[in-house]
Amino acid sequence: MNVIEVNWIYLGGPIDAVFDGGKEWRQVVGTELRRAGYNCFDPFGAYHFNCSSSGSSELDRINRYALLQCDLLLIYIDREQFTVGTFREMEFAVQNGVPVKVLINNSMRHHVAFHDVEIRRIVTDKLDFVAQKAVEFVNE
Repeated sequence: MNVIEVNWIYLGGPIDAVFDGGKEWRQVVGTELRRAGYNCFDPFGAYHFNCSSSGSSELDRINRYALLQCDLLLIYIDREQFTVGTFREMEFAVQNGVPVKVLINNSMRHHVAFHDVEIRRIVTDKLDFVAQKAVEFVNE
């Protein structure tokens, strides 16, 4: 595997189908990654737009631009969750040469989108453990 220098990490994962929009894991994992010397882009809360407008295509365009500026897409999926955007981000990253690392709960079924990415299965959804594993995974 090619060694890449990672400076910026895009924190991807389900937002719409998660009770807190994925905010808590991004805060905990992002904090640990920053302590380890990385910069993080968190798409949750990065924007505030009028939900009654048709801002989703604009939001998608901006997220893709941000993703292209990052050195790594790190995704966390803690259980079987309905997600479309996460898999779209994964595919976009792969097509554009951005490495993808995915942390998933050990009980989650394999998904076809995982074929072109690095996966690390974890056995708990306790966020301090997830953060530790995320830093180890990024450092590999």
